[in-house]
Amino acid sequence: MFKLLRYFSITSFIAVAAVIFVLVSVYRQSEVDQLIKLTENQNVVLTQALSNSFWSQFSAYVTSIRDVDGDRLRARAETQEIHQSLETWSRGLPILKIKVFNLDGITIFSSQASQIGESSSGNLGFQQALRGTPASTLVHRDSVSAFSGELLARDLVESYVVLVGPNGKAEAVFELYTDVTEQLLLIESAVQRVVLGLVIAFGLLYGALFMIVKRADRILKQQYQTLKDNSDSIREKNNELEQLREMAQEASRAKSELMANMSHELRTPLNAIIGFSSTIKEEVFGPICNDKYKEYLGDIYSSGQHLLGLINDILDVSAIEAGALELHEENVRPSDIVEESVRIIMPRANSGEVKVTSALDPDVPQIYVDQRRVRQVILNLLSNAVKFTPEGGEVAVTSMMNDDGSLALTVSDTGVGMDEDEIMVALSKFGQVDSGLDRKHEGTGLGLPLTRGLMELHGGTLEVNSAKGRGTRITMVFPKERVARNAN
Repeated sequence: MFKLLRYFSITSFIAVAAVIFVLVSVYRQSEVDQLIKLTENQNVVLTQALSNSFWSQFSAYVTSIRDVDGDRLRARAETQEIHQSLETWSRGLPILKIKVFNLDGITIFSSQASQIGESSSGNLGFQQALRGTPASTLVHRDSVSAFSGELLARDLVESYVVLVGPNGKAEAVFELYTDVTEQLLLIESAVQRVVLGLVIAFGLLYGALFMIVKRADRILKQQYQTLKDNSDSIREKNNELEQLREMAQEASRAKSELMANMSHELRTPLNAIIGFSSTIKEEVFGPICNDKYKEYLGDIYSSGQHLLGLINDILDVSAIEAGALELHEENVRPSDIVEESVRIIMPRANSGEVKVTSALDPDVPQIYVDQRRVRQVILNLLSNAVKFTPEGGEVAVTSMMNDDGSLALTVSDTGVGMDEDEIMVALSKFGQVDSGLDRKHEGTGLGLPLTRGLMELHGGTLEVNSAKGRGTRITMVFPKERVARNAN
């Protein structure tokens, strides 16, 4: 009957392995991309240095070549002079191989002589460099013909860089093969250390949770056996169940802290997933021929955006509690924020046949606030109002200047309403009035706690008034210090 331990072991192992794989993959790719970028920048600088040193003596020769016969090009004295000059210039540098193309893509020179005379006009890297943007890729070669001879098993950054003459015009394109074997080995070593660190960290966490689950599994087995053998001991067992409830609450708090910590780590790969899926969905690098793939990409993108929104809510709540959320304040018109928020929520309101109106006094002064955060507050309240208002209902936004100089913005609806106990639940983190498995409304239970936290961060308050079956009225009060304040 009790398979909690087995289920926990299998699902935890799969989840931990997946998280480690994603984090390590993103970390390694980030390091490799940085290595490619740094090497590319280095090659651009070296090419410019070459242009400023001895290139002028070969410029006229390279730009005048129209002969693509490799044998004749290899036999020319200029080819030997270029070879000697580039070999001397690259001595002591990690550059193993150099190719020089004229603007037509003809290989005028290559440290691998057999390639002289070949055409690279159709090469994407050459074309990109010719447009003024360097192009670099990481490649592995089992062997490479370098100035010093044949080298085996090397990892190279292959860079196409345009060489610009003194007149500011492109004269040639250089292809530099830079040896990054040692740097890549360092990256792989760092990746191994990251893997080891993650395995140890998750292993310790897994071990601790395993012991908790193992103990809980053992307790459940004992309770089941006790209740089966002796129904008279139910009252005594109620005390043990109360202890288990406290343990569950503690586990829930630990879960919330873990989710907040993990959200930081999950947001980076999640942003990559959203960005890459958006790029593929928009067919930036070529068309997607299968319509089903397009549909799947749309689902991946939408799911990623939804998950990122939930993670951002968790991070915002955690940041507010830790006092780490910073406000970017400016003078804004409340009517502008309200009108924009109403426009955003209107499609959802129309689909639910809910009427949304705003009646702000045009003379309402500006307020000195973080515009994005106040918009987030109003959108949260409008979203909740529309969600819990049945068809044919109304949602309204109004304003009022209080006698003490503060400004009140109110979102009211004719929805299902709440009693006092339900208001307390709604204002608690992860609290949901409609929280059953068959609940009709989706949500994380973070909307109102986050909204209240953002208002308190502005020095304001959030007042909730509601009656069961008669609707809800939520008022945001901005203190007088934030009303008609000039930004300095």
